Amino acid sequence: MKVLHFDSLRRLLPFLLFTICCNFIFAAEQKIHVQIFSGQNNQNSRATTPKLKSILETSGRFTVDVTEHPEASDAATLEKYDVLLSNWNTFGKTMVTNWPPVMRAAFLDFVRSEKGFVSVHAGSSSFYDWPEYPQLAGGAWKFGPTGHGPPHEFAVKIITTNQPITCGLSIFFSRPTSCGIA
Repeated sequence: MKVLHFDSLRRLLPFLLFTICCNFIFAAEQKIHVQIFSGQNNQNSRATTPKLKSILETSGRFTVDVTEHPEASDAATLEKYDVLLSNWNTFGKTMVTNWPPVMRAAFLDFVRSEKGFVSVHAGSSSFYDWPEYPQLAGGAWKFGPTGHGPPHEFAVKIITTNQPITCGLSIFFSRPTSCGIA
């Protein structure tokens, strides 16, 4: 599993969220409502969550709420959001190791209703007994076979240019940087 560093994340996050939100038809003045799951992470979510919130809100397209207890959510809590963004995990020694059945059901219903879900970096490293979660998150950290490679520059190649998210884009290169996450 390749690991994106914060500078790459800063560039890719708006594209990821825009791609997910292309399924929504919004009036020009209507904003996309995002719920960030934070507060428990083996990475430095105390530093990264405010940055993620700022990046989204500064764009003018999003309103963002943050919860440090996603396990307390249910269908009524999630109903007002268009996108869930996970900067929360159960990797390592954590207080919450699972979501109750009501939250699991609400989460799956949220995604089934064609709303968006994005996991950031270690935000996918949760619920190893729940096959749907890492599948929806696009992967998860696995004890033993995965690890951090060294930061390096890589090319981002645009394969399809006839989509709204990629129209006008051409190849660009990441810039590896230290994001202060241990």
